[in-house]
Amino acid sequence: MSIHFRHHYSGTIIYDNGTFSKINTKTKVTMAPASYTAWHPDGNLIAYTVCKLNVTFSSDKNKVVEVWDKNSDLIVYNVKTNTVTTSPKISTHDRENLPFWSPDGKWLYFISAPEVNDSLSNIVYERYNLLRIGFDPEKLAWGNVDTLLTSKQTGKSITFPAVSPDGRYVTFCMIDHSYFSIFDRNSDLYLLDLETRKVEKADVINSNSTDSYHTWSKNGRWMVFSSKRIDDICTRPYFTYFDVHGKFHKPFVLPQKDPSFYLEDARYINLPTLVNGKVPIKNNEMRDFITQKEHAVVFDQNVDIDALSGATWLQTHGMN
Repeated sequence: MSIHFRHHYSGTIIYDNGTFSKINTKTKVTMAPASYTAWHPDGNLIAYTVCKLNVTFSSDKNKVVEVWDKNSDLIVYNVKTNTVTTSPKISTHDRENLPFWSPDGKWLYFISAPEVNDSLSNIVYERYNLLRIGFDPEKLAWGNVDTLLTSKQTGKSITFPAVSPDGRYVTFCMIDHSYFSIFDRNSDLYLLDLETRKVEKADVINSNSTDSYHTWSKNGRWMVFSSKRIDDICTRPYFTYFDVHGKFHKPFVLPQKDPSFYLEDARYINLPTLVNGKVPIKNNEMRDFITQKEHAVVFDQNVDIDALSGATWLQTHGMN
């Protein structure tokens, strides 16, 4: 498990095989601490986004908050060696974000938007494409980048990709611009069949409100996603069945003992994640560890810094 904390006691806490560690993922080379997280299936590697998140407020009633990055890269942290690495292929002038590993660990999926100038309008209203890059887990070597779907094809911005456990499908959100779908009332879920490259809007599970972050069950038959369909304000976890024919079924909100629970409870239940069993952390164990001092990570000396062209390069050359 990997959790980021901001402000007081900031840092990244990793819980691995019963042991806590607290790391500072910011290095002299990377422009910011790590953020969006994706564990490699082997459990030894974690892909992170490195970016500086910006927030602005909008008069658009369908998206009152805009979240955007001027620069962003992808990095990979090795839990065993405490090292951070990257590649010129995922640290470019473009803005790479939201990593997600394939079930076999041989592909890293992510979204990417073109480089922008200093115009805030261009930064915020740019659209993201869906890409993936080959990866050799044994040699820790990067392959070629494969563009799966572009915003020119869809007319929208692609965000939050998630690969099905059998590796055949990719679910993702699409919105009008940027990538922060949870504040976008127009966010809907889509399905890409990697065998046929056919894209379908998942109409049966979408609503007239925000439908956003999602994760698959281990057997690939279920998916849980965040939705604001009850009141347009709070996110709740909805479940949908995914059959062997590649079709979603009518979703339902996580059942509660009290039928009026979601009418009276105003908490945001966001970023739902399905796991195999109970996380073995005792009460207050995480709370007590947060106050510990973080330790530094080491940047991979084998990476050619001058070959990087994105946020990492900007930080290295004092241009951030």
